Amino acid sequence: MNASATPTVFVLSKEVYLITSIYDNAKVKTYDSFKKQLKEISPVIDEMHKMIAKTKKGSAEDKMKAIDALYQATAPEAHLFLADLLASAKKIDPSNKSGLLGECLYSAADAKAVAAINSDNIKAAVEAYLSIENEDSINPADRQQALYTAAYWCSKAGLEDNSVVISYLEKAIAVAPESEKVPAIKRVIESLQ
Repeated sequence: MNASATPTVFVLSKEVYLITSIYDNAKVKTYDSFKKQLKEISPVIDEMHKMIAKTKKGSAEDKMKAIDALYQATAPEAHLFLADLLASAKKIDPSNKSGLLGECLYSAADAKAVAAINSDNIKAAVEAYLSIENEDSINPADRQQALYTAAYWCSKAGLEDNSVVISYLEKAIAVAPESEKVPAIKRVIESLQ
């Protein structure tokens, strides 16, 4: 997580989900001004805590809707903090009655991959994307994107030779052969051969 200014205070839940941040130097010069700023954002903090609480109670479908709502309310750069919660969707709703399982699993893999990339662990990022390759609850377009992204990072980091990268790209085509991305993927394969 990068701070956009210094000093920055990240406000986290006890689950370590990012709620918001305080970074306005003009407003926060003293302890009292910090307390005032915190009081101003307390409705945001309270709302996020309510959303988090909903992920822990109710039916499987209620929990899944709450997880989705929390994910949507969280800034994209903070999605990586939700990776474990998103991955827990498989235990919460294994039969996908909510219709949200695939979206949660794709988002969990993407968040884990982003965290790995931010830590310069490209191999773990590739593994995160490949982990959802055969997950039927994830729509084919997202599975295709995950395979393509795994191939991209694998190639960029030189983790595998071109034959492995090409195999990922071929799998990306196979999972969604009617996708509008297929011609571009085929061009990438041709350039690697």
